Amino acid sequence: MQSDSRRPSRSDPFANRPRLGRRRCSRSAALLGVSFALVACGGVVRPAGGEGDSSVQADVIARTDVVRDVPNARDVVAPSCPPGTTALGTCQGQTIVRCANGAISMEVCAADQRCEPSTGMSAARCATIPVGMVMATVTGRVMYPRRPISRMGLGAVESLPLEGVTVVLLDAMGATRATTLTDPMGFYSLNAVFAEGAMASVRATPVRNDATYRFSVENFSGAAYAATSPAFAVAPMVSRDITITEATNGGAFAIFDTIRGGLDFVRRVLPMAAPTLRLRWERGRTPPGGTSYFIPGRNQIFLLGGPQDVDEYDKPVILHEFGHFVEANFSRTSSPGGSHDGSPTDPRLAWGEGWGTWFGCAANASSDYIDTNIDGSIRNRTDLANVALVRNNMGDPMAPITQNVGEYLVGGSLWAFSSAGMDRDASLAKVLGVSLRYFTRTPTPNRGVAGIDFVDFLDGYLCLNGPMDRGVIDSYVVMQRGFPYDFNFAGVCR
Repeated sequence: MQSDSRRPSRSDPFANRPRLGRRRCSRSAALLGVSFALVACGGVVRPAGGEGDSSVQADVIARTDVVRDVPNARDVVAPSCPPGTTALGTCQGQTIVRCANGAISMEVCAADQRCEPSTGMSAARCATIPVGMVMATVTGRVMYPRRPISRMGLGAVESLPLEGVTVVLLDAMGATRATTLTDPMGFYSLNAVFAEGAMASVRATPVRNDATYRFSVENFSGAAYAATSPAFAVAPMVSRDITITEATNGGAFAIFDTIRGGLDFVRRVLPMAAPTLRLRWERGRTPPGGTSYFIPGRNQIFLLGGPQDVDEYDKPVILHEFGHFVEANFSRTSSPGGSHDGSPTDPRLAWGEGWGTWFGCAANASSDYIDTNIDGSIRNRTDLANVALVRNNMGDPMAPITQNVGEYLVGGSLWAFSSAGMDRDASLAKVLGVSLRYFTRTPTPNRGVAGIDFVDFLDGYLCLNGPMDRGVIDSYVVMQRGFPYDFNFAGVCR
């Protein structure tokens, strides 16, 4: 858990359970396509990233006096179909899309027909709609409220299109008749056959459960939020927008959008799909733990909804907690949890909170970690690019490397590393690579205090990237911040 001096940890009902808390800070497209071509020093990486070399070399019979160009099997790219498409076909609205050996074909069903999906045994087909039935096509747009955050605090509410949210078409009994996702501009289109004169409605839910995203935004009791349109009579073409407001729990949909952006930021470099994450929030209410926090082992994030301190629009705070989720599932952490306020503390706690703060800022593409109040004023702001040169944010050059450190020393250092050089994407990849590739080695790299800490990060940064990258450690960590890192990393590069 993370709390500050106004919320002592002894009052926390989860005090006996380790958790990682917020309070210290998308470049959603910045990491897309970034690969880790890192020079490691050997060792076993966990979790495994692949199944080894499965390429097959072709058997070639050639005369000694004949030279032939024989392509290597691994250089031959077999035609492939887009994910989700098969030779049996899939329904995309009123269109059947088929793919066989990389060749895609489409069939558009007639106005008096409907697309019936493949059963797995039979192919998708266009079937005539029975008399007395109507194919209803329902289109619309989902909009949600957001208060933009800046160094001035929270701005006025804006209504923005919501990308990637689940929209379902319901019949009069509440049964789901069709499901889709909104596009980047918030638009959706649903098709289903109803009896003439039937009533229907559409519902948007901040829930995803597919191969790419698995998360939901729920109340404290675990019920997912939803925004449902008034009922309407079905017709061949119906338009229904869903406009969510602050009063109708719009904060839940703002949280959804922030987490989707966080997953876009990091998912391409994860070794596998992220597990299901459940976010708990209620408008105007404080979570059981008294603040916003992540619970390891449960993959749950509780977020403040009030009454004074609200976090639904605080992207850096939400992404800080999401960073703990990434760390817990794809890296290693030794943080004992507990109270922290930025002053020097247990190096393991300082590392976990500093990394979370850096992650929250990096995923939001801003060095500003900002936490706001319900009136829009700033509760806390720290610029990781300009961390104050005060004792809390400094090391002691006369103390050992096992000394207590502050989380902003860690967070500011990580920001300096991830923004160094001309290629910011490559610098960002180097920082993430330590957590995702170096910390997961077996046995666990460990120098400094027992457990993962700032010293282990500095060792891993040099082990993976080589001594040519020691300049930022020399200039920022040792010279500017006075942390006595000894560069004795060679012994842990396994």
